[in-house]
Amino acid sequence: MRRGSNLPRVGSFNRAVVLEAIRGSSRGLTRAQLGRRTRLAPQTVSNVVKELLDTQLIEEAGTLTRGGRGRPGTRLRLNPSARFAVGVHLDPAWLGIVAVDLSGAVIAEVYEPLPSPDQPAAVTRHLASRIEAAIGLTGLPRERLLGVGVAAPGPLDEEAGTVSPPLLPGWHRIPLRGALAELTGATVLLEKDIIAAATAHTWRDAASGTADYAFLYVGAGVALATVLGSEVVRGEGGNAGEAGHVPADPAGPRCQCGGACLGAAAGELVMVRLARSAGISLPGDRGQGPQMIDDAFQCLIGLAAQGDERAGEIFAQAGRSIARAIIPWSELLDIRTLLVGGPHWDQMRALVEPAAQELLTRHAVHATPAPIRMLASPLGRQVGPVGAACLVLDEAYAPRADSLLI
Repeated sequence: MRRGSNLPRVGSFNRAVVLEAIRGSSRGLTRAQLGRRTRLAPQTVSNVVKELLDTQLIEEAGTLTRGGRGRPGTRLRLNPSARFAVGVHLDPAWLGIVAVDLSGAVIAEVYEPLPSPDQPAAVTRHLASRIEAAIGLTGLPRERLLGVGVAAPGPLDEEAGTVSPPLLPGWHRIPLRGALAELTGATVLLEKDIIAAATAHTWRDAASGTADYAFLYVGAGVALATVLGSEVVRGEGGNAGEAGHVPADPAGPRCQCGGACLGAAAGELVMVRLARSAGISLPGDRGQGPQMIDDAFQCLIGLAAQGDERAGEIFAQAGRSIARAIIPWSELLDIRTLLVGGPHWDQMRALVEPAAQELLTRHAVHATPAPIRMLASPLGRQVGPVGAACLVLDEAYAPRADSLLI
């Protein structure tokens, strides 16, 4: 059954549409330009602009210089410091916290190894203290804080606000959202890390203008988000993106399930295991803790970059597996752009991308060339926490079609 809408919801949607248009313009837009871009009536544009000016979300930025008749229009631009949001990325090895302004630009950041990862209560208290530190670093009044976004490994329970990260021992159905809201006094949003990371790219328009793409996150494991019409596909319970068992290169390593899955060839944890199985000596050979795995993986990157053939082949195989996994995804959804990111992607990109790009560039559908672009996320290690913060911005100001439904 289809649902309807009402005038208040349409009004909120139009405000979001106008704000998005202004946010996406580097020089600002006049009211007339806003009308042409949004196709809203002049009176509607005028009313929305007045409201946005009154709430200081936008500001006037001089007049537009032009020739000919008529009064020059006043340029309107985003006021980035009018509001801000904090984002937290809970990674098995690292803790990343950032504050972003309305444009999504980072204005404060804190990165550190995750302390006491096997003690959820202690980690939660530490998170609250570091969130407060990040808020202080912005230099902005606390009343401008929209909220706190948290990106965590799945699976999540969306209704209960609990997390159960498989690589963090002792973390099962931990009520992280409620605990942080109580400790900080802020509105807290909880989202799966891959969904949050993809949201960062929709807010920052990092996919070179296309509204439809896949975002691959390579961290301790691998996850794959789908973005259609600039909206991230979340799934029924908010746990979309599990990519470990997506079929990949048939010649690649075998998964525990018996198949040649993407999760058996890509992801920091599995690549370290493959290296050790190949006889490559890495730091912490006897340890499996998240920080030890992270150290070992960085060593593996260094060996491959220095020309170690066994290490290099592990990264090349990851590239082939990524391509083989993405090709059917691309054909199923008619997506031609793959965006890739993660904490160490900048370092490993040159080792993985050539093998993947070889297959993606010559991809064809029914003998018709259909190359798939492979782009690197510009956010680097910030992708998780920035994505978490952008969840808050997106919830408050994005013009989503589902917001019209009653």
